[in-house]
Amino acid sequence: MKFSGHETFSCRATWLQKGLDYIIVGGKIDPSVFTQTDAATKLGVGRNMVNSIRYWLNAFGLINEGNDGEPLVDSTIGAFIYQGDEDDDALDFYLEDPLTLWLLHYKLVTTNFATIYNFFFLHFIPRKSNDSFTEQEFVLALKSFIRSSGVSLPSVKTLESDFKVLLDMYALKSHKASEIDDTALNILQPLEILTRQKLNKEKMVFYTINRTSLDEVPIELIGMLILEEYKKLNVKSRSAELLLEEVGRPFCYSREPFYEVLNKLEGEYSEVFTFSRARNTGINEFQLRASINMSEFLSIGYLK
Repeated sequence: MKFSGHETFSCRATWLQKGLDYIIVGGKIDPSVFTQTDAATKLGVGRNMVNSIRYWLNAFGLINEGNDGEPLVDSTIGAFIYQGDEDDDALDFYLEDPLTLWLLHYKLVTTNFATIYNFFFLHFIPRKSNDSFTEQEFVLALKSFIRSSGVSLPSVKTLESDFKVLLDMYALKSHKASEIDDTALNILQPLEILTRQKLNKEKMVFYTINRTSLDEVPIELIGMLILEEYKKLNVKSRSAELLLEEVGRPFCYSREPFYEVLNKLEGEYSEVFTFSRARNTGINEFQLRASINMSEFLSIGYLK
């Protein structure tokens, strides 16, 4: 488990691309450039922000400093935002497509470099009976989760700092025109996954999962992630329940809404997918009809 490291900065919209351009030297990742004395000057940010950019590159899974065998840049997200050579065109270099932002969200949750995002979307929200919570409720649940995992408990200040950064990443703030600053440019804020509601009588702030926002997840992204999962596992079929846990939960899907997405994928991409109940087991299976990669799948309809 990993907490802190972000230097209290949520990830700005330009940082991932800026960090990739800086860290890749001669076609190879060189993390040592972040420790060079002129790193802040070359990146055009403060010293603490240099450390934060390095943290977010790992948190979003674009690089993995702990494993020399990992690819230079994660192939899935790299195809969208990274231009390796002059001849390599990124699909969405400027992060203009919501699909790219939702993909980044998925990577942040599932990479599990920054533990709080994995815990929030895969453990905390699925176990709640409603979509609203307070900071105190969340921090107490997180502390219980850490203890049950047999890991040393970080300070409350550290956990509260991680929670604040999570909020800045996903929840819009009410700004006066003269008060808008860099926090308005946080990379995942346009998704508006969280909303804030202040109750003056209790002097408490409640946070709520914005289900309307989650309805905007492109079904093509779900199809793409399923293809990546099948490729990783070397399979052509998977039960819908397993796919819900592996692909659906990071987007806060429950069973029925996720099944609706699978039905839509079958309806719109019938040449690629079929969704049916297996006769011998009675299990809902989502099957791959034809061998196809991510780019080919997206080019069928989404990229036209």
